[in-house]
Amino acid sequence: MSSAYYSTGFFRVSLALYMGCVLVEFLLWYNSAALTEPYAWVPLLASIGWGFLLVFFPSRNLQLPPFMIPLILLVSLGTVQMMLAALPHNINPRNITLPLMVIVLISSVLVVRNHITAGWAVLFFSSLLVLKWHLVLFVPTIHIAALFLVPCMIVFAAHLFKYQIEQASHRARQARILLQNAELRQAAEVGARDVAAQRVYEVRTLTEDMLHRIAYNPEPVTAEEIKQFRFTEAQLRDTIRGRYVVNQKILDAALEARRRGAKVDILDERGEQLPVSVMRAVTTAAVDMLEDASGGTITIRAFPVGDPIAVMLVHDGNSEDDEPSAVEISPTGEIDRF
Repeated sequence: MSSAYYSTGFFRVSLALYMGCVLVEFLLWYNSAALTEPYAWVPLLASIGWGFLLVFFPSRNLQLPPFMIPLILLVSLGTVQMMLAALPHNINPRNITLPLMVIVLISSVLVVRNHITAGWAVLFFSSLLVLKWHLVLFVPTIHIAALFLVPCMIVFAAHLFKYQIEQASHRARQARILLQNAELRQAAEVGARDVAAQRVYEVRTLTEDMLHRIAYNPEPVTAEEIKQFRFTEAQLRDTIRGRYVVNQKILDAALEARRRGAKVDILDERGEQLPVSVMRAVTTAAVDMLEDASGGTITIRAFPVGDPIAVMLVHDGNSEDDEPSAVEISPTGEIDRF
């Protein structure tokens, strides 16, 4: 989870600035304690280069490529050995662990990048080199051994830093999930309200005149009005059973076909919006079939998603003289008549 944080430019720049501050402080000490020969600066420049390479090395995830780990270990040990060789013999024993400070940066970055074992190995073997150099020049004391706790505590702080990053990343991820779920629920609620409002509007448009006639006109309903009510009921049924198949052109053509004596059934087994190309083909084919019909049964049926046929239209004349005609519309909108 910390890989998302490490991949951000802000995090890498912050880590690089931290390394830069420590390296500047180390440089001031090294300039006063080390020899002035040019080769004395080689290990320092090598450490700076390797440290920043670790920070900015590109990788798909947080971890480095496997081949880099032994290479980093060897170069780190060589760097420490060169630093120790450049130090004067009269250096204060309390400063003997300062060559480890650059190595501590490398170990800390390895820990942050999930190479925990490699990070501690670099620090451990580098400490052995420094301790060996000290035992040759100075008398061993417990106080000197305690000085090695400082680099260890810094690397341990990198563990805590990595843990805090992972916790922050986890909390941020949970917050994003909760926010996305809340947005999805809100969108679903808004969508449901919009659909409900649209359905109410459609029902009112179809039935308002009929309901107003029944409610406010005390005169008996005529046979013609009953017939018109049945046409309105059929249209309302089309908008329910053929929710995503019908549009206003198909509804108007179906109404006129029913008035001419045809029976129209519209069924939607898909349950979701048709592609624009398919809906355009359905409208053209349905209007043509309904306008030509003066009787019989017309069935418009939308099939589920994944079926090789998106919509089929069939006109059965209900007589032996009239051959049924059909139109198949593919999921890509192609029309096949037979």
